[in-house]
Amino acid sequence: MTVPPAFGALPGGMELAVIFLLGLFLFVPLVLVVLGVRWATSTSSESRNDRVEELEDEVEDLRQRVEDDDS
Repeated sequence: MTVPPAFGALPGGMELAVIFLLGLFLFVPLVLVVLGVRWATSTSSESRNDRVEELEDEVEDLRQRVEDDDS
């Protein structure tokens, strides 16, 4: 004797894999685009250039310290 399913036909196996892959292929690119747009608009190029200049100055100071310590 078989019992009828309580919730109708439930997907299983390959159907669940297809649903998962469709969700993955639609959701991941959308998230990447949103994150890329937020990153691009969050910092202006001027502030990035200023930060790069600060870091280059710090690197130069550290190199000078290393040279002084070696001498």
